[in-house]
Amino acid sequence: MWDTLHWHLAQKNSRAVTLALCLLAALGCASKKRARPVMTPCRALMLAVNAGDLTAAEQCLAEGAPIDCRIPLGARYTPLLWAVSSNDPRTAHFLVERGADVTAVDAMGHDVEYYALGHGESFEWLVELCQAAKSQQQGIQPTENAR
Repeated sequence: MWDTLHWHLAQKNSRAVTLALCLLAALGCASKKRARPVMTPCRALMLAVNAGDLTAAEQCLAEGAPIDCRIPLGARYTPLLWAVSSNDPRTAHFLVERGADVTAVDAMGHDVEYYALGHGESFEWLVELCQAAKSQQQGIQPTENAR
């Protein structure tokens, strides 16, 4: 099943990836041949975000994957941090529309704004959202003339 999933991810076959991710998440999918990590809703969501597959991501969220989940290894990205660091504004916008935390920080201390600034104009909208969220957290009220 894993090899089939990876092949469909490489082919960008959205329908097959959605079906495989849902099946793997439902079964818990630990392979007897090789020790593979159990497919959790969070892992399924991260795979969908990595593939830029919004249909699969929507399905994962509908099945209960937390939008700000983190895989406990490595940089500890949230799906939004992953999408932005991978320069995928379409997936980032999808996640923000569904309530992803724009103030999330990875294991290295980099936040969403840090990665968004590194990709220029395609993420200007997200930089503004991040700055507004930080101001709100600090109790700073934007003025009407600030634009």
